[in-house]
Amino acid sequence: MAAQGQPQVLRRSRTPVAVLLPVDTTSSGPSSDTTAHAGAVPAGGALNSPHDQDSSSAPRRLATLGDAIGSMLASGPAGGLTFGLPGLDAATGGLQSGRLTLVAAAPNVGGSLLGLAAARQTALVDNRRVLYAASGPNQADIMRRIISAETGGDYPRLKQGRLTPQEQQVAQQLVHAPLMIDDGSDLTAEAIAETAPYVPDLALVVVDRLQAARNARLPLSGDRLPDASQVLASLARTLHVPVLAIVDSDDPTLLGLLDADVLLTLAPTGDPSKVQVTVAERDFGAIASAHLSPDLLHARFLDAGTAPADRTAGEVPARSLGSSVERELAEAALPFTSGAQ
Repeated sequence: MAAQGQPQVLRRSRTPVAVLLPVDTTSSGPSSDTTAHAGAVPAGGALNSPHDQDSSSAPRRLATLGDAIGSMLASGPAGGLTFGLPGLDAATGGLQSGRLTLVAAAPNVGGSLLGLAAARQTALVDNRRVLYAASGPNQADIMRRIISAETGGDYPRLKQGRLTPQEQQVAQQLVHAPLMIDDGSDLTAEAIAETAPYVPDLALVVVDRLQAARNARLPLSGDRLPDASQVLASLARTLHVPVLAIVDSDDPTLLGLLDADVLLTLAPTGDPSKVQVTVAERDFGAIASAHLSPDLLHARFLDAGTAPADRTAGEVPARSLGSSVERELAEAALPFTSGAQ
């Protein structure tokens, strides 16, 4: 009877002891979906975790070691982004997708210029799209620094709005560069994370900068930095792009709270023409170091031992101003000079 679709009562003597119910061949038959079985292995080799049928969340996908190796070999060294500074790129292995890299430097050491270097290399050389979130500098500052770094023109003069014909030509060529700048007020890590997914073909996010000192006008400052760092780290993993953030401090306590995947710490050396960059990774500590040559007058770093690029025609070569005192003197002299040479 049960096999024919009707329940059947089993009795011992006259006492009912069990009920046989009809078989539901639709639900109890073998499933053709291998993912329905705990521990089943799909064609790609990945494993799906057991799934509670009453849960609304999707099952988690577990990658095999083969998946990880295949992904690494498929991306290859050519697919990674770099700073365009050979010594630093060799020490860091470039900018890794899905990871938050933090550049830590005390004020006046030039930490922001490493963010600018990565943005220039990615947008202007590799022609890939960059979101430059500027908390501190505005878009005019950023463009003047780019023009100065690209042409070798003096940044203090460019701040006065005096561009040579060559610099004006370079500025015109940069009009269509894939560099998106957000220097809006109330720039928070959450706002960056909300905007980034809508940037088509996004390759890199640069956050310039996280400010250690509390500033009521800048959300990316003070005691809000640890939470902001976690949001940026999550953004990197979610979009699988590198996120490069600058912090204007080398305080170990603060850097520990920010807990970045990769930490690049800039520090002056006994030689004013060089700064040392120490590369550290979470769980490993310091793994490498590199030296860069500061060329702050032209808003850039040079690879140590690399000669500066050709300067704007007609300009007298100027020595890089390495110390804060020299930079202050150059700024003070601007009203009385013709170009802060």
